Amino acid sequence: MVAQPFCSCNNGCIDAQGYPFGCDQYCGLTGFAPNKGVDEGYSDAACTNVLPVELTSFTITQQAKTFLLQWQTVSETDNAGFEIQSSKDGQNWRLLDFVKGNGTTIETQDYKWYDEQPLSGVSYYRLKQVDTDGEYEYSAVIAANFKEEKDSELVVFPNPATQDVLYQVNDIDEVKSVQLFDLYGKLLKTDWTIDGNFALDGVDAGMYLLVVNTGAEQLHQMVVKK
Repeated sequence: MVAQPFCSCNNGCIDAQGYPFGCDQYCGLTGFAPNKGVDEGYSDAACTNVLPVELTSFTITQQAKTFLLQWQTVSETDNAGFEIQSSKDGQNWRLLDFVKGNGTTIETQDYKWYDEQPLSGVSYYRLKQVDTDGEYEYSAVIAANFKEEKDSELVVFPNPATQDVLYQVNDIDEVKSVQLFDLYGKLLKTDWTIDGNFALDGVDAGMYLLVVNTGAEQLHQMVVKK
């Protein structure tokens, strides 16, 4: 998710609530909105004022149970660093961490930070870029939807196995079929008896994928036959 511009020099700047204000007063080429008594994020204006840090991208990607925040600058002047802030309602913000900047540079700089305890559902993130003299600017605000991954509901044992394997699910009455696939996706066996036991007879030694099909989902587990 790339931060979208809140500012336009043709139409003036637009804040997070959709209210316009003077572009030449607040916006620059930096991807940040300077601190002028406002408390929202702005980005990517094509105005004439050049501010200390030029932000070219700000993205968030979910990786398993974390959010990866990445951003890039193409120039920095007296950049002390970035506060990473989050909010559940887009109004009340909390500080998560501080990432040190690179002072003054005209080279591209890449930054990343992991939110290892994201809140479930939609949250909002922004960067507060802080200069060495204490001046600061806000980035655009990004909304990110954290989808919790379910813990595995399928348990298979013994694994590795020599003959049969036993499988357990939260509700075996919901199971419709159990299938065994090789690592190329070829279906080798299907069991319709649904008794918690799956026979591996006739299958060569190796690694396979056991798939338990319910009415709503498929549960997967790798199994090894000795």
